[in-house]
Amino acid sequence: MSKVLIVDDHLAFRRGLHLMLEEITEVTEIEECETGLQFLDQFEESAPDLVFMDIRMPGISGIEAAAKALKQNPDLRIIVLTMFGEEKYLKDAMEAGVMGFITKPPSLSQLKEAYQTVMQNAPFFPSELKTW
Repeated sequence: MSKVLIVDDHLAFRRGLHLMLEEITEVTEIEECETGLQFLDQFEESAPDLVFMDIRMPGISGIEAAAKALKQNPDLRIIVLTMFGEEKYLKDAMEAGVMGFITKPPSLSQLKEAYQTVMQNAPFFPSELKTW
């Protein structure tokens, strides 16, 4: 049983991801944040088991927000979600300490696989990104 936090500035994407996450039996609670700054203000109080974080958001990038959160809580599990599958974003995300990287839009099977892999404290990086 786990609590998931979605951080994305697009309401339609957050809601769609929320609905997909409801299909994962182990996910018992889902919260949402609109920005990286909002996430930084509430992640400790929220105490999620896993965070799905967009990269490009107003104010602070998801990678920067992830890096700051992981400095405060190195055990936090973060999977980055992005429309931008370029190598630079993957490298930046890995340097920040995230445990996973998914390009949008994810399929339900990819989302489930990423969730299960990261919840077992293993990294999840899709095979098409590992060729870089």
